[in-house]
Amino acid sequence: MIDGILDDIAIVQHYALIDLGVNGIAALQEASTKTHYQEIIDAIHTKWPDCKIYLTKPWMRDADVYADNLAGWIDDLITDNSGYCYVADDERGWLKGSDNGVTMTIDGVHYNAVGYAEKINQMVTVFGY
Repeated sequence: MIDGILDDIAIVQHYALIDLGVNGIAALQEASTKTHYQEIIDAIHTKWPDCKIYLTKPWMRDADVYADNLAGWIDDLITDNSGYCYVADDERGWLKGSDNGVTMTIDGVHYNAVGYAEKINQMVTVFGY
């Protein structure tokens, strides 16, 4: 499926962001999650070998343990794909904040206007602008 999506993109990409949601985070299994992430990483890297691929570490309210597990798996993927795969932002910090996501989300999962603005700030910083 990812290959078909990438086939439609004609412009060479220098940066890619993989920011997968956290719906169903409690049901994620390490092996299958890493396999699916790796398929996306491989497809991007195959199409654009010089593209820097960034992975967001997602968070959702009341799922800190699961978000921590996923962050560790993402770290493993970054290590396995060193040289072109990097940490983007870590929502466990900025999105959760000190109020368990009240400021940045509408429901502990989805960004509100403040959250979207901060996501942009996070990406601008990650991409060096």
